[in-house]
Amino acid sequence: MFGEGLGKRWSFEEVRLMTTDGIIDKLASLNIPVNETSFLDVKDHYSAEALAETWLSRHKCRATGFEADFVWMAATVLWERLAPDVINMEIFEETNSICQEFYTQFPDEDRLTLGNSYRAEAESYGRLGDTETTEKKFKDLTDRYPNFAWGYIGWADSYWLDPFDRAAPKDYAKAESIYLKALENPKMEDRPDIIQRLIMLYEEKADLGKADRYSRISEGLQRKIGRNERCPCGSGRKYKKCCGLRR
Repeated sequence: MFGEGLGKRWSFEEVRLMTTDGIIDKLASLNIPVNETSFLDVKDHYSAEALAETWLSRHKCRATGFEADFVWMAATVLWERLAPDVINMEIFEETNSICQEFYTQFPDEDRLTLGNSYRAEAESYGRLGDTETTEKKFKDLTDRYPNFAWGYIGWADSYWLDPFDRAAPKDYAKAESIYLKALENPKMEDRPDIIQRLIMLYEEKADLGKADRYSRISEGLQRKIGRNERCPCGSGRKYKKCCGLRR
């Protein structure tokens, strides 16, 4: 009969019901030695399936038939539990599937919700190291919702505050240019949040002159400024002919 000798047929639901120790013990019975510390080596793999293939080839694994399915399912579940911050292809595909389904089912949802969904999609490519697609997705997002500040903030943050590649040098200049581009839009939402990011960036760079300038702009946004008062940015121009144009 088809399937005889292949062992127990596994499902993700069954594996997810197992404890972490139970999964590790089951892997050990298949001659795959794994513990919570060694599992952090997942950063060297792009997917749970690739990790499972490494286990099967590296060790004299006794998994055959459906037991081999258990190995990659176990790799996926342990990845979710022990290394949730390390993106993998399975998580990436799930995130994008959720985003695409959301766009299709709720095309008239509010801009904030849709904007954050597009931002999550762009960031998922960044976590996988696909910088070209990440750039394109953020560009598409800011073109689609030009007044959505958090599209620009997420894009700029990825160059210094929350970089996808933490081993790469921070690109302050690129981040600054994105923040400033957002501020050029007089209809931009959440301007104080963008300005606060600039202040943080300049403080980290020790560019105290610019940090002070934007701190004064931030203070000015929090109080009502007369249109004929001097602009708090220090330009020397009247507020109505300077930052007041962009509010």
